[in-house]
This record gives sequence, C-alpha cells and structure tokens, in this order.
Amino acid sequence: MMTQALSVVVFCALLAPSGRAEAPAQTAELRSTVGTFVHAFERLDWDAFRSHFADDITFWRDDQREPLVGRAAAEESFREVFGYGLVVFQFPRPAELARRTVILRRDAEGWKIVHFHASLMK
Repeated sequence: MMTQALSVVVFCALLAPSGRAEAPAQTAELRSTVGTFVHAFERLDWDAFRSHFADDITFWRDDQREPLVGRAAAEESFREVFGYGLVVFQFPRPAELARRTVILRRDAEGWKIVHFHASLMK
C-alpha cells in the first residue's frame, strides 16, 4: 500500500509546475509527507493522521455517491476506522495457501475479534 502511494507522489511531483531543479526536492518532500500520513494510519495514530488533512479536503469513498467535503466530514468518516484493527496472515499447506483475515474492534476491555475469514488459495 505504501509503495503505491509513494509512486503516485513521485508522479505528481514530476507534473508539478516548477523548474526541473526543484523537482527532486519536491519529490522528496511529497514522498515524506505521504509516508508520514501512511505511517500514522498504520499505527492508528489519530492526531498524526488527521493533521495531514487540509480544511477544504475532498474525500471520496467507493460506497458514496458524492465526495465528502471539508475536514469535519473527512474526520467523521475516518474516525470509526481508528477503533478497528485488521490482521491478515497466510501460511502454506500442501498444494494450497491458507489465508486468514481477522478484524478486531477496540472497546473498554481491549481488542475483540468482530470478524474472522478463512480462505484457501490453490
């Protein structure tokens, strides 16, 4: 996920309206910004994550007909995600690969599994 995000940043930096001499510095700066954003999301660090939102952010999820507009709307949409954890692991079995996906929700007592999925890939 992070590699894809950083690839997009490099592409955007190269298209930015600036002199060629600035492009490498802009690319590094953009890569760093997206890297810290993704790292905050991976750690579920809410304050660090939301600090990257502009006040006029637009955010479009695949389950929405229209984009969300503004910091408050984006924060509300993401806030629920930060109470959940996702773990995916796989292990080899004879002639197939077994994958397990576990979704956990944090409550006052700690992390609880709210979804478990097992699949086999041949």
